[in-house]
Amino acid sequence: MRGVTSPARSRPSPRPSPARERGPAPAPAAFRHHARGWIGALLALLFVTQPARAEVEPGDLTLTVTPELNGNAAPFVREMVLLKIHGVYKQQILLEEVIQPTLANFSWSQLGRDRWSKTKLKDGQSAIAFERVIAVFPHHAGDFTIEPFDHRLTINDNGDRRVVDVRSGPIALPVATWTKEGGGPDAKEPWWLPAKDVTITDSWSPDPETVKLGDTTRRIVTVEAQGMVAEGLPPRPVMRTRGILTFAGPVTRETLITPAGPVARATYQWDVKAGVPEIIPLDAIVIPWFDTVSRTMREAEIPARQIGGGLPDREGDLAPPLAAAPWVAAAA
Repeated sequence: MRGVTSPARSRPSPRPSPARERGPAPAPAAFRHHARGWIGALLALLFVTQPARAEVEPGDLTLTVTPELNGNAAPFVREMVLLKIHGVYKQQILLEEVIQPTLANFSWSQLGRDRWSKTKLKDGQSAIAFERVIAVFPHHAGDFTIEPFDHRLTINDNGDRRVVDVRSGPIALPVATWTKEGGGPDAKEPWWLPAKDVTITDSWSPDPETVKLGDTTRRIVTVEAQGMVAEGLPPRPVMRTRGILTFAGPVTRETLITPAGPVARATYQWDVKAGVPEIIPLDAIVIPWFDTVSRTMREAEIPARQIGGGLPDREGDLAPPLAAAPWVAAAA
């Protein structure tokens, strides 16, 4: 989809505006923080060796928006889709502002800052490349359209300041209805967790096998999910069994921005006190999740442990593995 240019009405030079989040919860946090002066200085530096062009010609200013679909398939409700916004500009840019559509029926978040770089075209000409990545999360199943984005540019047109709007084309984005047996985005249980990968880290201090009657150990479970933001991770699981007292600690959530996309991380914490002198088994906890690459349901597991009994000296002393308990969520 090639962008087109059109002269804009006379108006004051626009200021770049920070990204604003749209849509109801769960609405991920936006990350764009740059000032007008910084952008202006960067654009001037990128164009320092490029002379101003006499006039805007067809193809000088183009803007495209490309959706990145997981598994090359229509997303399900609340599954992340990355919109990659890419502009190529041959003209010298003085000011810029992205005018974003309302993105009705989606929550969204900008991932990281805008990127500007110098590039060479196939014909050898120099140009400026603009990149922005937005994650969108559909609210409902159905056939939707991402309306065009506009990049309002103030350019140097033969020594004069001129404002032009560079527009992308509309994008059809169908959102699939869950038809598989069990689970899915509309089921109350289990928690709907669409991700490219899910990993779990389980740590204790001190080791739970060394805990005696009346002693306390701290358990910290970290869940990481690739290809989603932290607000989509499940609440703290319930850890409850006979013979222990549990004191739930704070839940922390963060979204890490990586070159491959966002990684969501949630950390759950408990203080566990032994209330009886005998060995106390803790069942494993299974977390079902939807693999957005293979388009199949999978499972991650918080491992089974035991409170008390001392550390085993040999593998043969280990108790047989306990059956995993289903995921039970409690409000964090």
